[in-house]
Amino acid sequence: LMFLRGIAYPLKWREGGISGETATKRRRLFGRKAKNFAASDRTKTFGDVQIADEEFISGWKRTGEIAAKGKRGRALATFRRSAEIWFYFSSFYIKDAWIMKNYNSGRWTKDRFKEERAKLGGELTQNLLRLGPTFIKLGQIFSTRIDIVPKEYIEQLKLLQDNVPAFAGTRAQEIIEAELGKPINELFDTFNIEPLAAASLGQVHVATKGDKTFAVKVQRQFLRELFDVDLGQLKRLAGFADAVDLTSEGGIMDKNTQRSWVSVYYEMKRLLYEEIDYMKEIQN
Repeated sequence: LMFLRGIAYPLKWREGGISGETATKRRRLFGRKAKNFAASDRTKTFGDVQIADEEFISGWKRTGEIAAKGKRGRALATFRRSAEIWFYFSSFYIKDAWIMKNYNSGRWTKDRFKEERAKLGGELTQNLLRLGPTFIKLGQIFSTRIDIVPKEYIEQLKLLQDNVPAFAGTRAQEIIEAELGKPINELFDTFNIEPLAAASLGQVHVATKGDKTFAVKVQRQFLRELFDVDLGQLKRLAGFADAVDLTSEGGIMDKNTQRSWVSVYYEMKRLLYEEIDYMKEIQN
């Protein structure tokens, strides 16, 4: 797991329970430079831990950029992204199994069991944010699926419905100008650089033209390239989950619960590609 972690992209954040000094040492260990974020930067708070939005998006943004460069770039992006994804989900699987083992053996009370699951759910939510739009959308889907996911995890995954990191407003302005072929001051009289709201696949800015006010929805860059890389790994993860025969009742892969992770994968794949087609959204 540490090997997978070492070659994955986003080793730049501070995880819950890890001091800033320890995080800096880990970055140095893997040859990555620490970043300093101003107090005014947008952040997300999980328990007692505050994490800058830019920390969340830096890894998967880079993956999309590399994948957009062509066949060789996509191969590199796929390799590093695979390590990143499998590290997180392998770690989660092992921790979930450990929690169930302690509870089923009678070592933990029901209250301790729920507490540990809630902590792991918080960690899972943070990691889905770090993995980016594909996995944020996955978490959003799972947060409504009580038939698939234990309720302790669902309570944490619900945070993904309205707690998604935004990207820089200046980047949004650059995307608009590139797509529409005109400077922002020719397109609108005013354009609020601060996003009104951020979602997994894009964010909304307020702009005015004459006496009209517009909500300008800007899609995150390199989403399609990121989806192409991520969905291949998700399909493998779904196949792995369906193949695992975990006998512990109530576990994330409880054999007594009828579910098909591969079918969930295909449902999510369809939704993802539909949601980044803004022309189709206009027609609907």
